[in-house]
Amino acid sequence: MWGRAPSTRSAGMVSYGWFVAYLLAAFLAVSLVPSGDAKASETRPGLDAARIGTAVAAEMAPTNPWGYNFDCCTLITNPPPAFCSYFPCIASFSSGTGYVVECGDGMYSLSGGKSGVCSTHGGFLRNLYDPAGAPSPSPSPSPSPAVSCGVERWSVKTGTDPEAGLVNTSTVTSTSVAAMDAQPRPSSLPDNARIKPTETTVYSITATLTVFKREDDSDYHLVLTDSAANTMIVEIPHPACVGDSSPFKSSITATRAKFDAAYAATTSFKTANVPVTVTGVGFFDFLHGQTGVAPNGIELHPLLDISFAPAPAACDLAGTPTSSAYLPNITKTLGGPSGFYTPFIVQNVATTTTDLQVSFYRFSDGSLVTCRKITGLGPGTSFADIPNNDGDLPGNTQFSVVVRSYGAQVVAVVNEHAGSGERAEALSYDGFAAGSSTVSLPNIVRKFFGYHTPFIMQNLGTATTVATATFVGRGSEPGATITRTIAAGQSQFIEPNIEPSLVDGGAYAVTVKADQPLAVVVNTHNDDPSVAHPVAYSTDGIAGGAGILYGAYAAKNANDYGRTGTMSTIVVQNLGSTATTPTLEFTPLGGGPTTTFTGPSTLVGGAWAFDPRYVNGIAGTTLCGNGASPGCLADGEFTFKASASGTIAAAVNVISPDSAMGYTATGSPAPKFFLPNVTRTLGGAGGWTTPILLQSVTATGASVEWRRFADGALVTT
Repeated sequence: MWGRAPSTRSAGMVSYGWFVAYLLAAFLAVSLVPSGDAKASETRPGLDAARIGTAVAAEMAPTNPWGYNFDCCTLITNPPPAFCSYFPCIASFSSGTGYVVECGDGMYSLSGGKSGVCSTHGGFLRNLYDPAGAPSPSPSPSPSPAVSCGVERWSVKTGTDPEAGLVNTSTVTSTSVAAMDAQPRPSSLPDNARIKPTETTVYSITATLTVFKREDDSDYHLVLTDSAANTMIVEIPHPACVGDSSPFKSSITATRAKFDAAYAATTSFKTANVPVTVTGVGFFDFLHGQTGVAPNGIELHPLLDISFAPAPAACDLAGTPTSSAYLPNITKTLGGPSGFYTPFIVQNVATTTTDLQVSFYRFSDGSLVTCRKITGLGPGTSFADIPNNDGDLPGNTQFSVVVRSYGAQVVAVVNEHAGSGERAEALSYDGFAAGSSTVSLPNIVRKFFGYHTPFIMQNLGTATTVATATFVGRGSEPGATITRTIAAGQSQFIEPNIEPSLVDGGAYAVTVKADQPLAVVVNTHNDDPSVAHPVAYSTDGIAGGAGILYGAYAAKNANDYGRTGTMSTIVVQNLGSTATTPTLEFTPLGGGPTTTFTGPSTLVGGAWAFDPRYVNGIAGTTLCGNGASPGCLADGEFTFKASASGTIAAAVNVISPDSAMGYTATGSPAPKFFLPNVTRTLGGAGGWTTPILLQSVTATGASVEWRRFADGALVTT
């Protein structure tokens, strides 16, 4: 039941009588990763003209042992170490690469002659001179004379500030130009400190690179634009302007080289208009009329990576699709190189060949990234796509996908993976052939014994819709209503852990409604960094319930393929218009006497959670023993049937100490099922293996056809 890891992959078909089939694969766990970058400065207009260049030589400089003054004779490019003991210096004085000047507020800067000098200290006031002109101690190395570096917040832009180590380069936050532009602008911008959390966060953005140039401070100034004409600046410093202490220097150097390989930046703006994905550190710059500046002055500065995506392939297969499969959540290295990726498999379940058109839409802005075409997919055979291997998809990106089949019916399954070793996670969900304007989610939680359940909603309709999610607490939790606006074909998500209207420890039944058909996937995670064996699993939202539901697997303290302590909680949701009292009937795997439990009266939209470890399934009360007793199942593995006087839905959580999976009970047993992805030791002796369970409703036997993935040949029956 709990197969582990990757030799032979097959597409399976099972038939005979009426039964319920579930393909159960073992799921482990993972952590996400990321990368990082920086930025520079430019001249600030609007300084007080009456103060710039005014004759002030008659005033005395602060008393100092070197006779430094405002009159004569030599500019001071290398002040002595004790300089700031006699003169009030700005915080970034030591990182200056110019000569000493006094700012309008009486502070001193070592950035004389540089763009933006003293811009946060009242502007440039006057130069300070050394009367002797004698050389000071040998200066520290400075960039090549051909490279002019920046001044304003330069240490923050290049990662040489004291707080550069706070930037979490192991986690990348995927975002958009519009989301960055919407961040609140801080009231002040410190010279040598970071504005948290924005300036300690690494972001990834996919947008259009419209124009670029090389600035006076040697930065590459790139303007990003989204489909709604929102803009922001991202910048790549010159490596010679980045101190060796910067944790970003190697990434900045590599990113600058990647850009140079694609474009030649000059001091005049050039037009690009190409899709790019950039990764960099958040940064707030001063507003001074820069080309492409965001309204809040936000940037990525420095950039730590850049990739240039090819133009999307055309979606040009003609005619009306025979069938479609909707995949609400597809990712490529989401969170970084070890982040989530989602191979998906599409199976032709008809008797004729078919052509497929696979459309990828970017989560952040809904734009079409690419179309993929597959021709001549044979009957019973499958096609697999691995986003991490697709050069036409940007990394660290989330997509909604629509698979259209021209010639035959298809089904699809998505496998979600992240991490490796003890930090590996794996989830799986079925693609959707159709949606529903009402979708039920029996088990949604927020920080519930470590678990949380983000869910992704895809609009399968033809127009933009507002999805309304109504939360009903299983206990004393207050209810809540949360909405999302979703364009046709696109997806949006709700993450309970960050919703202010939900409570920590809360468990909810959720009903999602819209005026367009929706498909919903629930991802259940227990994978905080402190969890030794992180786990995760996916379930499909339920488009319609039934009076009787079937579940092919449940467990109480079972030794499931060596996973001792495996157990299953079952959450039953009332979809009817009046309260109902559900029942659960358990039968041991392989047959035997049944045991029935009756739940409480369950309100409309509410849910009942059954935990077989406790008497009558009531969690937190008396624990059951190992054997059967009144109100208790014996330890073991079971199938179950749920029933009620009205319409119900049920989600099943199968959990062991270091692994987990989940599925939804079905109200539609059938004489034939198609399984797009069945494996036996795929990848080696410890590889992926996928047991199949058949639950009989009226059937007395079944046949299973195994077809090889590679060529579609029937291997055995």
